Amino acid sequence: MKNIITVQHTQSIHHINGMVGSWTDWELTESGRKQADSIGRKLRKELAGKDAVLYSSDLKRASQTAEEIAGHLGTEPVLRWELRERNLGKCCGKSVQWLRENIEQPENTVDDRLFSDGESVRDAFNRLKPFFDEIMTSEEENIIIVSHGDLLRIWNIMFMGLDVESYYETEFNGTAGSVSLLTIDEDGKRSIRPLQPDKRIIFIGGSPCSGKSTIAEMLVEEYGAYYFKVDNHLEEFVDRAARDGKKTCLKYKDLSVDEIWLRDSEEQCRDEFLIYEEMAPYVLEKLEQIDNELIITEGAAYTPEVMKRYGFTDYLTIVPEPQFQIEHYRQRQWVKQVLAECSDKETAFDNWMKRDILFAEKVRKECEEQGIVCLVNDGSMTVQKLYEQVKASFGL
Repeated sequence: MKNIITVQHTQSIHHINGMVGSWTDWELTESGRKQADSIGRKLRKELAGKDAVLYSSDLKRASQTAEEIAGHLGTEPVLRWELRERNLGKCCGKSVQWLRENIEQPENTVDDRLFSDGESVRDAFNRLKPFFDEIMTSEEENIIIVSHGDLLRIWNIMFMGLDVESYYETEFNGTAGSVSLLTIDEDGKRSIRPLQPDKRIIFIGGSPCSGKSTIAEMLVEEYGAYYFKVDNHLEEFVDRAARDGKKTCLKYKDLSVDEIWLRDSEEQCRDEFLIYEEMAPYVLEKLEQIDNELIITEGAAYTPEVMKRYGFTDYLTIVPEPQFQIEHYRQRQWVKQVLAECSDKETAFDNWMKRDILFAEKVRKECEEQGIVCLVNDGSMTVQKLYEQVKASFGL
């Protein structure tokens, strides 16, 4: 019986900087390294002491993924150039936007090349085939292959005995960090199934009225994830923190509406960050109780400092430009409900906006200091484009 485990390299720098991957030699992000480490721990359990041979593309994002995995298996990766991603030619080293604007030939068949000096699907198939045959005729029973999206799609086509023309007729797509088990049983029957990953929690932080909820809902819809919206549980978390004697939450519980909103905006902003720090253990406890493989969670409560303190890196923030924020807040009916009992609604609203502008500025500064992705929404970008940027940042 032969078992082949394929791993698509984890999050790479090109997933978050808008650049082309292909043969450009990008390294992993810190989040990508943590993903790879998690995969290594899982594969150690999956293999349960069995010997395995580990092959990897020689591009850094794959070889670094392989190195993290190898550390858990007591082996060394064997680097093979045949496992490189498809070569897209002259667009290597350029942005995805440049690629889109300069395509020489749309890919409608396996023989088309986006750029004349790049590889077609058939070219990549022919490059991979000798190595594939080498693996399939070897006596090795447990093999791990670390490669890239296009190449692993081609690998799966070969494994199932399909010809190269089936590339556009089949769905063997994965995402960054995807792990699959390919088996041939004693009767020669072949199967491909995903190895269920450990629970992945994707955090979207940032300031209010930036589009976080819209993007989170789109991710949930596309990937069938569990959606945890922190704002729906704010009262519960503040109450728990107050009962446990957390000072800022205790103070907040005793404030009147005027005392909350007619305070100096800088004081409001400081308290907001402190409340989120005091709430954090209860939020994370709630997340741990959710039994789902993929969780999308969003809220201003996920500040860069909170994420740093608890070691979460599958995280980005979205903040609005001030004018975009104010315009969209005024359109929200619940704003009037929040300020309904305030004695000076205009001053309260003005203070609220100043607080959130300060909050966004602090989030942006902390993201810059810590190297965290912070997307700025000024209203000029379509929701779909913002969504694509978020997906790329998470390697989806």
